[in-house]
Amino acid sequence: QALAQDLGTALQRITALEDTLAALTMLAMRAMPTDERPGFAEALAALAATAEKHHDMASATLLTDLHRAAVQSGRA
Repeated sequence: QALAQDLGTALQRITALEDTLAALTMLAMRAMPTDERPGFAEALAALAATAEKHHDMASATLLTDLHRAAVQSGRA
């Protein structure tokens, strides 16, 4: 039971880190000049593709989520 609680806490912390990285990505997009935003989003997508190519699915998934946050923020 303690292990299950520890795993639950770890999952909550991982989710919080992912959400925080997405928020920081959105802040970075808003702070940069408009003409630089697409390049930043594309760089995140390229990093995700490289991670996937190297079978690092955890990083690929996170980078894909960050790319999505960047694209959404760039439209705002």
